[in-house]
Amino acid sequence: MITKIFTRQRLFLFTAVLSLNLLFAGNSDALDRRCETAEKFYLNGDYKNAAHESERLFKVYKTDAIRDQAAYIAALSYLKLDNYPQAREYFIFIINSSGDPYLVSEAEIGLTNMSKTPTPAEKSSFFSVQIGCFKKKKNADKLYKTFKKRKYTVRISEEELGRAVIYKVKVGRFKAKGDAVKFAKKLKKMGYPTVVVPY
Repeated sequence: MITKIFTRQRLFLFTAVLSLNLLFAGNSDALDRRCETAEKFYLNGDYKNAAHESERLFKVYKTDAIRDQAAYIAALSYLKLDNYPQAREYFIFIINSSGDPYLVSEAEIGLTNMSKTPTPAEKSSFFSVQIGCFKKKKNADKLYKTFKKRKYTVRISEEELGRAVIYKVKVGRFKAKGDAVKFAKKLKKMGYPTVVVPY
């Protein structure tokens, strides 16, 4: 009799634990499906719906992993929609709040690439060609010295992006944007990534 009671209790506990596991697994799958939906929108080029869905997930769920993933998809989607302030906001959230080193690294790269996007250069009086964007100052210094030795006008500018500081190396000071574009093409043939930016 005692054995039967003990067996029933064990069976009950096993069933309860199994039910809880299935419940949590079910919720986890539902959350994964939600992120999956946002990811599918993004991969199919439907950036507007990807941004909308991931932003909704970000606001609704307080789980770190879900919020981080939603923030990352939102940032990428807004980047594709040319909504740089929104993209920047989500990238900075990840850099400052995420415990996932991979996502933090990806967000920093996203911000770096975003900083390479030229701002409306037509309003500037002078133009430069950005030839490098680095997280480490020593890398920027090395490129700076290379171009300084060649007698170019070169400078390094710093930009704070969340917890990271980005060092941008810019060459030349051109009055006409067309001259900067020609120079950028020349540098690109030499193997440098180039972007024409305001001086």
